[in-house]
Amino acid sequence: MIETIPDFLYCGECVVKDISADIPEIEIELMWEYQHQGIGYRAMIKMFNKISERYGKQEFMQKLKILLIKPC
Repeated sequence: MIETIPDFLYCGECVVKDISADIPEIEIELMWEYQHQGIGYRAMIKMFNKISERYGKQEFMQKLKILLIKPC
């Protein structure tokens, strides 16, 4: 959940894979209607900061999943 979305609507998700890895992978997937608004960027920064604070990680691998087709 990203706090900038009105009424806390579901807009996508962020996932951390294998936090014990030297360089953990962070994956983000956004619903089509929330792309290209800076939401994904803000979510990734928040994830980076929280993981850095909690686990002391300074490097991350990022994976973006982008829906290219507008839903009907």
